[in-house]
Amino acid sequence: VLPTDSHPSSLEKKLLKLLKHLAEKREHEREVIQKAIEENNNFIKTAKARLWQKMESNKENREAHLAAMLERLQEKVNSKVWIKSSKESNNPNVKAVSKNNNPNARHSVESDNPMQRQSVEYSSKSQI
Repeated sequence: VLPTDSHPSSLEKKLLKLLKHLAEKREHEREVIQKAIEENNNFIKTAKARLWQKMESNKENREAHLAAMLERLQEKVNSKVWIKSSKESNNPNVKAVSKNNNPNARHSVESDNPMQRQSVEYSSKSQI
């Protein structure tokens, strides 16, 4: 309760000073909390961006690895088909020839009889 005269007492001065100090302290705490919230939000955004980038990189690496595995599998399948067709010819004069052992090279089955010659060509990029 303030007296009606214009001069505040020393107790009133102390109370006003304390209230002002508490208001400043509360405002400072609000600013600190707001800054912490902003920093946390920025951290979350950058963490999400890094995680997204890492997931994309992993996906690309996984797809590249899978494509390479499928390519090797296709080469093995094509090689086995070629070998099987060579063996099925049942001609003792037939022999399989590979040029420079290159998987992309043209393979042929040669025979003394031109009617029995076969040729097989495949690409390492072919689809399954």
